[in-house]
Amino acid sequence: MAENNTKKQLKLKIVTPAGTVLDVFCSSVRLTLPCDENGSGGGSLGIRPGHLPAMISVGSGRITAFGSDSSKIAEHSVGEGFATVADDVVTVLTSKA
Repeated sequence: MAENNTKKQLKLKIVTPAGTVLDVFCSSVRLTLPCDENGSGGGSLGIRPGHLPAMISVGSGRITAFGSDSSKIAEHSVGEGFATVADDVVTVLTSKA
């Protein structure tokens, strides 16, 4: 039987060389995906509690954290970087935010 993740939360951390710029709990996260050299691709990726462990390339754009009622809790502009997802923690590593 599938686990009910409605009451679980994610922790979103955005980290730059200068330190952590965002550290919040939320119900879901939306990351911007990078475009290729021709400008195609891109888009976004949503992450919810229970997501499989992953390493994801992040494009320049916005990272948005949402509450349980789908309202925006936090939104932050970032440069290109990487995100890891493990144990309901999304950590974004970027050179600028």
